[in-house]
Amino acid sequence: MNNSSYNQAPYRAFGEKFDAVMRLSDMSNVLFGRLVNMDASYISRFRSGTRSPRSNPKAVEDICDVLLRRLKEQGRIGELADFMHVSPETVSDDDELFATFRSWLFDIEKDDGAQMAEKLLENIDAFSPDASMMEAAMKLDEADEAGEGPRSVYFGADGLQSAVLRFLRDAAAAGPGELLLYSDQSMDWMVNDSQFLMKWAALMLRCVKSGVYIRIIHNVDRDLDEMMQAIVSWLPLYMSGRIESYYCKKQRNPRFSNTIFLRPGMACIKGSNFAGTENEIGVYRYDTDRELLDLHRRIYDRLLSESRALVRIYGNSELADRLIASSAYTVPSLPFKNVQVAISKRSVDVSRLAAPKVTFTITHPALCRAFAAYAEKAGEE
Repeated sequence: MNNSSYNQAPYRAFGEKFDAVMRLSDMSNVLFGRLVNMDASYISRFRSGTRSPRSNPKAVEDICDVLLRRLKEQGRIGELADFMHVSPETVSDDDELFATFRSWLFDIEKDDGAQMAEKLLENIDAFSPDASMMEAAMKLDEADEAGEGPRSVYFGADGLQSAVLRFLRDAAAAGPGELLLYSDQSMDWMVNDSQFLMKWAALMLRCVKSGVYIRIIHNVDRDLDEMMQAIVSWLPLYMSGRIESYYCKKQRNPRFSNTIFLRPGMACIKGSNFAGTENEIGVYRYDTDRELLDLHRRIYDRLLSESRALVRIYGNSELADRLIASSAYTVPSLPFKNVQVAISKRSVDVSRLAAPKVTFTITHPALCRAFAAYAEKAGEE
């Protein structure tokens, strides 16, 4: 490496770390470039510290994923832990390992998530059961209710929207039961269309009011901001107490996205597409055949068995016993009158003190670190 160019490298710390891990993984620039879909010359610039992929979240995730997979295959995770100066306990959990490695490699500060945690607390503090989405549930007109006729296949973002509206209307009309939901594709098809988002939210609430119980496996391979936004978007459903949320322990396949929305015994929306093409050429089956529904249920149950609780909901009568058992530290002097936060070693309890009185127990390592960072910031102020 030329010393003059090294001294002028704007991302020298990243370059040093990346080069060391590349050497540890015994991968050439060409091979690594193929695996992350980048030119080998870019990889060389990363190693020299003259370039950094930090402005591209997908590239950051892909780089971490490929390096960790390679090191696991070679049995060198322990050596990586030595590089990062972390304990063996940290690398024993896949989620914690990925988050720690990503933060270490790209010099992501530990308080990066403090602002997101504060945003979530603000939403819980200000939540009203008379929110606009409740009103929207009463305003879906008859023409819109009718929708289009039954189909077995839907295409692209518009097709997925149509399939989901049909699915939720039928689920609400069927009464008590359960919805099993998972999707790791981009949320553009939902969040970029405000009218559709309002209909989706109204119909989800209608399902809950009709006695439907929801299990959702969130895609936490998204960045921290997206994870927090997902929880905020689902707040009215969380407040109902009729939802369980999880996250999968396994890293997702970065090349393909998968979606499965299942009402057992009634219908399932199933899609598997090349990542990034879903809005244009995505294909989504709408299955109602009993044999296929049983198969989809088995697939979902297998996914659920590889998942952990993301957020658990408790009534306030259960809170005192939890706090005593967990030796939790209650964060003092928060600027919210309706929220209390208690932090323990492996979880965060966020309690709403006004009606509806519920406690959210958050266990995902990245989210727990975000709340710890916020608590530290609040203490300094």
